[in-house]
Amino acid sequence: MAHQTPDQAVLESAFQSFKTQEFPNSTEGEAFEHFCGQELTKHYGLSASEVKKGVIGGDHDGGIDGFYVIVNESEVLDIDSPLVLDDAKAVQGLPQNAAVDVVVIQAKWTDAWQSDPLTRMRDTLERTLSLSADEKALEATLSGSLIERTGIFRDLYKNTLRKFARFRVHLYYATKGPEENLRDNDDAEAKRQTLEASVRKLLPTNASVTARLLGAKAMCEVLASTPSTTSTLRFNGQFIRDDKSFIGLVTLRDYLAFIRQEDGSELRPGIFESNVRDYSGAKGQVNSSIRETLVTAAGPSFWWLNNGVTVLCDAAQDAPPRSVSLTNPLVVNGLQTSNVLHEAERAGAISPGRLDQGLMVRIIDSGDEAVRDAVIASTNRQSSIPPAQLHATEKQHRDIEAFFETQGWYYERRKHQYRGTGKPSSRVVSMADLSQYMIAIALGRPDDARARPQSVLNDDKLYATIFGEDVDRKSYLAAVALMSQVDAFLRSDEATAVFDDFTNSRFYVAVGYVMKTLRAYAPDKVHWDKNHHRLPKSPNLGRMTQVLRVLKETYETYQASNPDGTRDQVFKGKNLKTSFFAALR
Repeated sequence: MAHQTPDQAVLESAFQSFKTQEFPNSTEGEAFEHFCGQELTKHYGLSASEVKKGVIGGDHDGGIDGFYVIVNESEVLDIDSPLVLDDAKAVQGLPQNAAVDVVVIQAKWTDAWQSDPLTRMRDTLERTLSLSADEKALEATLSGSLIERTGIFRDLYKNTLRKFARFRVHLYYATKGPEENLRDNDDAEAKRQTLEASVRKLLPTNASVTARLLGAKAMCEVLASTPSTTSTLRFNGQFIRDDKSFIGLVTLRDYLAFIRQEDGSELRPGIFESNVRDYSGAKGQVNSSIRETLVTAAGPSFWWLNNGVTVLCDAAQDAPPRSVSLTNPLVVNGLQTSNVLHEAERAGAISPGRLDQGLMVRIIDSGDEAVRDAVIASTNRQSSIPPAQLHATEKQHRDIEAFFETQGWYYERRKHQYRGTGKPSSRVVSMADLSQYMIAIALGRPDDARARPQSVLNDDKLYATIFGEDVDRKSYLAAVALMSQVDAFLRSDEATAVFDDFTNSRFYVAVGYVMKTLRAYAPDKVHWDKNHHRLPKSPNLGRMTQVLRVLKETYETYQASNPDGTRDQVFKGKNLKTSFFAALR
């Protein structure tokens, strides 16, 4: 074994521990991609599912192993995020000059530094970040996963041009190599500078681009930087204690310090992650009224005119003389007030006298999930809320969570529910993931699972079909097990030799395999709730291969007749699945 520096030994130990717990069956290279995705985005509070979605993986990655787009350091965008879909309300609600972080990662579990990955990353970003990118042309050399992830950036950029968003691009090339090997590497440094300059040309003038080469020492510094989970909230005078709860007035100035990062520039990542409502923008009627109150010192005290804020936390302790120390605080009611306060103060619009006035804050210390669900549901009933956003508090989802745990799986109804518990991320299934699996398999709609799962879940009738109280909980676990088998199969050499497109094919192969196994070639014939037990526990790989071949042939036939559509558009469209189902017979 080659001599290791102390930093390399620390990194090796941390990484191998991560791999053993999270990705025991993956290669070191694959596991390091996830490791870097987790560590280099932890400041933004991503869940394990969000990290996984951003990992590109496989061949044709263009020198990019991870790609993430985060708005205001808290909202991780996906293909069906409202801002990506150009939802008018979401775009209107986005503040002017909002921060948009783009994190791009190249991860190599090697001791040696190479300059070629920097050149590949530059060439790929020049092609994929441009607003004039030709997705059809990109398909010839790049994977569907990379095209989709970079497409999130392109769509967001186009949809928010009038908002003058502040794009901050972070480019990382991470290895386990010692920094001293890089110190005199003029070629790598020159290519790092060229990479920065090339990407900067693709962005507006207010954008920033930083490219970093991370070796063992820098990676150890990343590992050592842990986002704070404890915050202190100072009350303006005496406050009331009642069992594990507190209530009192907090000055607007101190409340802003509580919800912001230390430098005061942005809201803290994750502070609203359990809040079930989206910020509706400064121009809405309620939020306009809040802002009008803030700009003048005249009139009643601010807390007379505002319902206040509710904060849940895992633990709350007195911090004399008038403060409370909170562990893992989450603002579960007060998103609109908080955002209006933040934007107005940053714009210098709040009257100085108002900043010293109070806001009523309720703190509830409870680790009981039933209590937390009840608080979230009850404190968010005063305004119109899309039903799908409150589903995580429902009994059916709590029952799924309890059942999964008995089977060695963990259902994450709420983001970061299992953070710090030691549960392997490979066994954690988010609510969004399970929804996609059921849309594809139980409803027979792989196109919707691929492109628009949220829109389906907002339909009360379809939601009841998937998550009704009478649905067998074992059917959910069977869907998770099947998708795990399909994903493993599609990453195998045998599958990539047939059709190398993991991102586009996984939901189609899953439902196709079910139909082939059950000999039920229409969605309304599958009856997943009743028939899931008929699938063999060990997958029939020959049958999966047959289904994948049918999918490839169906796609190629359809594409030949519709040459103008991109592969992504075809798989997200309504027509391919009809031909695919017919070809399975």
